[in-house]
Amino acid sequence: MGMKEGELPMKYLGVPLSSRKLFKEDYSLLINKICRKIDSWQAMHLSMGGRAQLIRTSIFGVQNFWCSIFPLPKYVIAEVEKRIRTFMWKGTSEFPYHAKVAWDTLCLPFGEGGLGFKDMLKSVSLWQHKKKDKDPWYWKKLLPVRHLICDRYFIVVGNGRLISFWFDNWGSFASVWTLLVLFRCLV
Repeated sequence: MGMKEGELPMKYLGVPLSSRKLFKEDYSLLINKICRKIDSWQAMHLSMGGRAQLIRTSIFGVQNFWCSIFPLPKYVIAEVEKRIRTFMWKGTSEFPYHAKVAWDTLCLPFGEGGLGFKDMLKSVSLWQHKKKDKDPWYWKKLLPVRHLICDRYFIVVGNGRLISFWFDNWGSFASVWTLLVLFRCLV
């Protein structure tokens, strides 16, 4: 198929991939990327609304991309949020800063006086969420069927000798190889 075989550790789409648990220095890529983004915006003399929009779209986008690949440790999330708060109030990624409004307030929805930021330290996944009356409609639809998702989503690999990433069916889906062949036929 024209693909090169690589070795771990490596970077893929800007994210470190490794066969071991990532260490603090591995997450410095994320922190540095966010700081570079903030520093590039520093010269623009943005209003508070402009900064809030960049935080919501760009910085949270990078953070969510990393979170979609693996869970971020709390110390990494805390460091990212510290940089975001500094940028919001000071316009740079450098410390110190003096907040004019508490972070918890900024994380409130617009209708409640906040800026709609997501507090990653307090957020929970689908598997941990406890049902509340104020949940959005999609949570109310997902929560009753999450056990069905879990049954199809998790597969026990064991020691890995009897598992084939390419040719085994994962859940109720076809094998990765079959999907690639089908996709290639459609293109």
